[in-house]
Amino acid sequence: MDGEVSFLQLSTLDGNDYRIGYPNFYVITRYNHSTYYAMAVYELGQAIRERRQGSGR
Repeated sequence: MDGEVSFLQLSTLDGNDYRIGYPNFYVITRYNHSTYYAMAVYELGQAIRERRQGSGR
């Protein structure tokens, strides 16, 4: 991996979830400092990408 990364620990109902945050993750947290907000933005983006790829566009 090139560049700076952040290691994230998120508390979930099932215990802790560990993730790696790349520079774009940091950019999202400049708008809203919550790592949960940034993860929601990331997961929404992934869901949109998957749906678009599945629609044949």
